[in-house]
Amino acid sequence: MDDAARADFETGKITRTVRVAASQRATWAALTDPAAIEQWWGHPAVFPDGVREGAEGTFEWVGHGLMPMRVERFDEPHHFDLLWGGLGADTPGEDASLVQFTLEPEGPDHTLVTVVESGFDRLETAARRAAMEQNVEGWTEVLDSFVAHVEGR
Repeated sequence: MDDAARADFETGKITRTVRVAASQRATWAALTDPAAIEQWWGHPAVFPDGVREGAEGTFEWVGHGLMPMRVERFDEPHHFDLLWGGLGADTPGEDASLVQFTLEPEGPDHTLVTVVESGFDRLETAARRAAMEQNVEGWTEVLDSFVAHVEGR
């Protein structure tokens, strides 16, 4: 299990696994409910038609703008994949990254959550490194907040 997110600059992927002291169902609910997302993410999430495969919505980066999202996979309570568009875009475009969440039960009261963000391989080397380093820091902070939220800390 990772202590922090890590980047593989060659493949353009960021990965982190966290252990949550909660059931898979409780962990899934916190991951996919927009009201809960706002609590652990710290910014509003809006999905007008609900969170389901094919649904479109936005994550707001307060003070900066909206980022479009599209749910690519929604296999409750195991897999949740988002196509994550760029800040200010109307829809996730060619530069969107794919964020994949996998939840694995570890007994009845714990869940391993693995996040893989990919798509950075399309960027030139310097831009790839800069974007990935920023997102590594972001995933480390956000997933720490997620675990604390789910565990009621």
